[in-house]
Amino acid sequence: MGLLDRFVRMTKENVDEHGVRGLAKTATATAEFASREARYRAFHRDEATNVYERDWDLLVLLDSARVDMMNEVADEYDFIDEVGEHVSPGTTSSEWMFRTFTGDYSDEMAETLHVTSNTSSDQFLSEEQFYHLEEVWRDGWDTELETIPARAVTDRVIHFARQHDTDRIIAHYMQPHLPFVDSEIDSRAVTPHGTTGSGPGLEALHKEEGYSTDELWEASVDNLRYVLDDVELLLSNVDADRVVISADHGQAFGEQGVWRHPGGTYIDVLARVPWCVTSATDDDTYTPDFPAESVAKTTSVSTRSWRRWDTSDERCRGAGAAIGRPVSR
Repeated sequence: MGLLDRFVRMTKENVDEHGVRGLAKTATATAEFASREARYRAFHRDEATNVYERDWDLLVLLDSARVDMMNEVADEYDFIDEVGEHVSPGTTSSEWMFRTFTGDYSDEMAETLHVTSNTSSDQFLSEEQFYHLEEVWRDGWDTELETIPARAVTDRVIHFARQHDTDRIIAHYMQPHLPFVDSEIDSRAVTPHGTTGSGPGLEALHKEEGYSTDELWEASVDNLRYVLDDVELLLSNVDADRVVISADHGQAFGEQGVWRHPGGTYIDVLARVPWCVTSATDDDTYTPDFPAESVAKTTSVSTRSWRRWDTSDERCRGAGAAIGRPVSR
């Protein structure tokens, strides 16, 4: 979806919701977007690299993972030999998607199976861009965990990878992003794009709930372990010569006064993400819990039009504008 398309969509949504006042909201959002782009270019435009400029067959994205987080757990996982670094073009998922999936890489995207649990895809991605876009959050939400569990992503990646031979696969997991999956700390739920979930975020947990930075760090590292356990399962049930485990952006724990990953904020712990290279072999040791009947082939595979069979046309749209409003997703 191009910038002009997003602008038109945002304007229509704002006018539909607010009438003539929606035009002013569009103007404000556009100005905020321009300001954020200027800050981004001033910070690291020369260092940031689009992932399509790098070599990988399977790209595993761990939302909000940091380099030092990955270093802390690397010895616990045989598939992590070395933790390299990559400078992301965004410090939120929205920014990352906006700057990654551009017309310059349309050919590569057309041969990419993209499985994502991140709700920002609702505003920034479309099925037509990819071989197939599988938005796990649309029907893979766990109401008890208040997030999209890692296994829902793993199941669909394995299912589609075994069904189709694509040039590239992206597996975008929600963790280690809040909420903490296995912790006594009540933290903010994942929500539709542009909305704020129930429960406190990192900054509130520290400043209002009294949790120490170390406690929040350890809970986040445990969230990383949770998703890496599933990545281990994935790597033994898909074939990929070159697998990269990375992140769309990092997470701040008070560095330079910043918490979480607010839009338009460019500091190293948000921009520099892990880049771990490994491989994957399908030993066929696991059968994904994702039935074939949940997928409908609407046209020939060569047109890249495989879609999920939805029982409703309703889409879980967030309140955020297609351009502008920074959200931590």
